[in-house]
Amino acid sequence: MAKEDIKKFQFKKGKSGNPNGRPKKFFSSVLSEIKKNGEVVTSNMVKEVYQSLLSLDEYQITEIVKNKDLPMLYRIVGKRMLAKDGFEVIEKMLDRANGKPKQHQELSGTLDAKVKIKLPAPSSDAIKAWEAAKNMQIDAD
Repeated sequence: MAKEDIKKFQFKKGKSGNPNGRPKKFFSSVLSEIKKNGEVVTSNMVKEVYQSLLSLDEYQITEIVKNKDLPMLYRIVGKRMLAKDGFEVIEKMLDRANGKPKQHQELSGTLDAKVKIKLPAPSSDAIKAWEAAKNMQIDAD
């Protein structure tokens, strides 16, 4: 492909390749949408909503999204769960509500190294007790 052919696909000077910017993270987008509606929400409230919505089926979540009497937090999160990226949303909700699972790695092999251990000097009482123990004779019956 010639340079002239590539130039027509390059961004124009002064124009961004991503005019809308980086999309907001899920948690931030939910909070900003709720704040836009004038509601006050804490992270604990969001955690409780996540845990309660995760146990519902699709029909129940659809009904929550439609119900205008419910808090916006339930409706917004439910709407995001039903979207095409619903699996990713649910995964993020689980991570936020329960924490990410710990990953364990097992390492095996050999290490050929010298290790120096520096111990504190024994106290004079410990030295005296050691000397006394060395000089003791034990009678075996």
